[in-house]
Amino acid sequence: MTHHPFALLAASWEAGLVSGLAAEFRIFDPAQYAAGDLSVSRDADGDIVGPEFALHLNMSRKPVALELALVDLVDQDFDTTYFGSVFVVPSTQREVIELASPLRIVLAADAEASLRTDDPLSVFVRARRVAEEHGAELVLGKNRRGESTVRIERSLTSSDIAYTVTGSDPASYRYPNKQVDDFVRTIQQVILALRPIGPAPKSAGACYLATAVYGSYDAPQVVSLRQFRDERLSASALGRAFVRWYYAVSPRLAKHLAGASAVNRSAKVVLDALVRVVENRNQSNHLPR
Repeated sequence: MTHHPFALLAASWEAGLVSGLAAEFRIFDPAQYAAGDLSVSRDADGDIVGPEFALHLNMSRKPVALELALVDLVDQDFDTTYFGSVFVVPSTQREVIELASPLRIVLAADAEASLRTDDPLSVFVRARRVAEEHGAELVLGKNRRGESTVRIERSLTSSDIAYTVTGSDPASYRYPNKQVDDFVRTIQQVILALRPIGPAPKSAGACYLATAVYGSYDAPQVVSLRQFRDERLSASALGRAFVRWYYAVSPRLAKHLAGASAVNRSAKVVLDALVRVVENRNQSNHLPR
């Protein structure tokens, strides 16, 4: 039986990848993979194996689908709130190896609409642009329950996975691992873009709602509001009571704001007005007397 040339290439690339991994991973038939649907992938018959599986790939010359845990692919603690796995799925029909990581959070209807309409206030739209800047895609899809899901994807063609190992270039031995590492770095950048949908860093005393609306903890408007909190509100008992109440209720509201573009626009109008008042007051306080 003659193997498909791409199948040989894909199996060789996968063998190089898994031989460079230190942790165990999961394998299953590519036909059992449902793009972006974690529940279906979990139901597929799979086996947990280790780097020694590279020998089998080299002998069988038949590529398989792999599921790699993100926590095993990074050197430090990884925030698995958003993404937990990288799927490596060869397609002999399309002649690509698809790298994919499904978002663990199911999208609300408004968040899905914001993605389809390129809503500039949506963190998902910003995350899609970040993915594209790093050569990947943020793909909208449905799982088997009909819920909206998002996944990061990058397709490796035959030219991408064709590589030569040479003794004079030690890095050539880890070429497939480098490609997956680059994809993981893309995931990390997308997580930074998505972060307002989850709680901001507790150590920073974050302005949850403002961060969700303006999309970044370091946005100028958020900085102005933090300064107002620290210099004005914290100076009085009534102000400190308000701050305590705000931090009790705002994390839950922030999650809804980040995915709901209509509410987000309304909140932005209110916050823009507040920021103008705060900045005008700050400027007047720094005028020479």
